[in-house]
Amino acid sequence: MLTKNSIVFKTNCSYKRLAIVITTLALMNLYMVLGTWMFAAYFRQYLASNWEAGSAIKYILVQFYLAMENVIASWYSSMLLLLVSLKSTLCFLTDRKQNLSRRERYLSWGWLGFAFAFALLSLDEIGSLHERIGMITAFNPSGDLPLGWVLVLAVPIGLVALFMVAFAWLHIRQSVLAFAFTITGVICFITVPFLELLELRIVATTQIEIFWQNQTASQMVEESLEIFGSLFFLIATNLYIIHSFRQDEGAISSEQESTSFSATLQTALIGASLLIGLLGLEALLVEWLVRNTVSGDAGIAKNWFPAALGMLVLLLCLQIWEAIPSRKIFHRLLYLLLGLFSLLLGMYYGANIYGYMSWEQMIVPGRWLHLSLLTIAVVLGIELTLQVKNLWSKVGIVAWVIFLGIGMKSGFIYVAHLVFIAFTCLLISLLLHLYRWQHLSESQAEILSFDNSEL
Repeated sequence: MLTKNSIVFKTNCSYKRLAIVITTLALMNLYMVLGTWMFAAYFRQYLASNWEAGSAIKYILVQFYLAMENVIASWYSSMLLLLVSLKSTLCFLTDRKQNLSRRERYLSWGWLGFAFAFALLSLDEIGSLHERIGMITAFNPSGDLPLGWVLVLAVPIGLVALFMVAFAWLHIRQSVLAFAFTITGVICFITVPFLELLELRIVATTQIEIFWQNQTASQMVEESLEIFGSLFFLIATNLYIIHSFRQDEGAISSEQESTSFSATLQTALIGASLLIGLLGLEALLVEWLVRNTVSGDAGIAKNWFPAALGMLVLLLCLQIWEAIPSRKIFHRLLYLLLGLFSLLLGMYYGANIYGYMSWEQMIVPGRWLHLSLLTIAVVLGIELTLQVKNLWSKVGIVAWVIFLGIGMKSGFIYVAHLVFIAFTCLLISLLLHLYRWQHLSESQAEILSFDNSEL
């Protein structure tokens, strides 16, 4: 039962739901790996290091090349890592709900270490941070040449891996399956640096055909380990939540399939504002670091922030979708479309597709695309302002549309910052929508219960 000022966030604890989600993501992973192989084969056969050769199909194939920056594949990999970070946070909250021993409660803070690590990996996937660090020559005490990220980050990577293994043994192994998937994920990730060193040896070869074949095979294995390693960690966190939920004395039976986390509306709004504020400060810090370090790969770190908020909006829309009674089909569809549209916008900026629109030969299609996206945003915004009477909610929705429109008309300068602000307004506003629909559904349920008792 909801209290007067509470807002509830639910997470599904069904093995059936987990199987559907993991199967879908596994198929997506396989599709990305296949796309990586297809582009590598096309590049080797038709382009041979000359991007101007080949046909227009290269613009499509490259979007699914996991070894490339600023493409859909890198955005997808980043969002998968972000999901692991969010699930790790849920594991922490799940532990805090239970009557754990003092030792277990202390250990539960380790989940926040997982959350931070995977959020950083998610940012790195889009922003190429580790490549930039590896290019800093100051880390090489014996010369002016950069050491590369593998050697520079060897100690931090080893320490993080040891932390994860130790935490898994001390805390996660209460769920045997979650422990097994965690260790498997660690093995996948720790193998990647060794494959990177192997690629460096391959680059040194003088036989071009052997070079292409070996590099393609090495990239396929490396990218597969990384993307499926993320999936193994995601499975582990979900299994841990389900195991903890089943062991919780508050779970009446195994038929109960969800657990919830509640807070006051004021706390939720303050928490969301603090989170967005921290992300904003992080965005400024990352941009300063990128500007004041040597360039590595072509990743654009600031594109991660609107992409991450787009994913958060999708997850919040799914919360609202579940809160709305099933008979209100239009309203459920509205929030589902908003969530999918936000995910699309997150991909549009996270994969730097908006950057392609600035190319001279793409100006006309870019304008039409922006007009289409903005039209969808306006239509959704009008409908959303009709759902909640709260003035601040309406202001937030209008601000989302305005900042999104300014970003699309700004000549591609600081676009990511403007879209970040737009998603911030939308996210805060949607918390009020969730609050409204939860309390509306609760009051309707009470009325229905009262009517039935009268009968």
